[in-house]
Amino acid sequence: MRLLPLVVASFLLIVALPLRADTIDLVNDQNGTFDDWTTATDWSNDQSPSAGNNYVVNFMTLRANAIYGGAQYSVAVFGGGSLAINNGTLNLNSEAYSQLEFDIAQLSISNATFSSNIYSSLGSPLIYVNNLTINGSNTFMCTGELIANSISGSGTLTFEGNPSVTNSFSGDASNFTGTVATDNLTNFLLGLTNAENMTLDLGSSLENVYIQPAGVTVAHLNLFGTELNPGTYTASDLNTMLDEGSIFNGGDITVVPEPAPIALLSLALGALLLPATRRLRLA
Repeated sequence: MRLLPLVVASFLLIVALPLRADTIDLVNDQNGTFDDWTTATDWSNDQSPSAGNNYVVNFMTLRANAIYGGAQYSVAVFGGGSLAINNGTLNLNSEAYSQLEFDIAQLSISNATFSSNIYSSLGSPLIYVNNLTINGSNTFMCTGELIANSISGSGTLTFEGNPSVTNSFSGDASNFTGTVATDNLTNFLLGLTNAENMTLDLGSSLENVYIQPAGVTVAHLNLFGTELNPGTYTASDLNTMLDEGSIFNGGDITVVPEPAPIALLSLALGALLLPATRRLRLA
């Protein structure tokens, strides 16, 4: 009987300990198959993705299939805690004539590609990501709206398509220091906020760019191969500069000036002198 309290206390301690997240690898390439990210036998633990675990795709293709859910709505939700795609492809699929949605809680991409085999979608597919981390050089090669609650990393995400493709990218880029680019893309809608630390690189094939009404502020703006000086550019300014018609619509694009070397030196000297000043006050 004396051991009972000890046993109960030990059990409660074990229950209270946080569960360790397992790392699960994709072991079968899903390219050219009818499998998708729910196929248990394609993962190293022979189970469908579940919350709390981390899933990794290296040099393979992972397919996501949006299943018709009624009322002209189809959705595919990744069941794992996080998904990392390294040198691989995320392929979005559906044959449903409905609004498509693909949901991922945490997505990390490095030298990855987004592609799609979507034939009957009603409107552009929606790709929702709660936390998106971008590293390396990545390509978004499918029509759709990429919506991220939080964006981080220092890599490049290039939206690439053809005359029939429209892409949209929105989210909070507070922790993103990389580049958002377009290449061979006709229509691009930009809705990023807090993008002061990133570079926007717009390619010359664009025919329509819509900036959210509130505008966007970036660290660098490369427009059709030319880096623009710091300043605020209205849609009219950019269209006049390009002399290629009304390409830009919506809000302004502001390029913030880089900190001047003298200002940086002053900050550094201030940081060095502050301890000495405190010591003098104490004396």
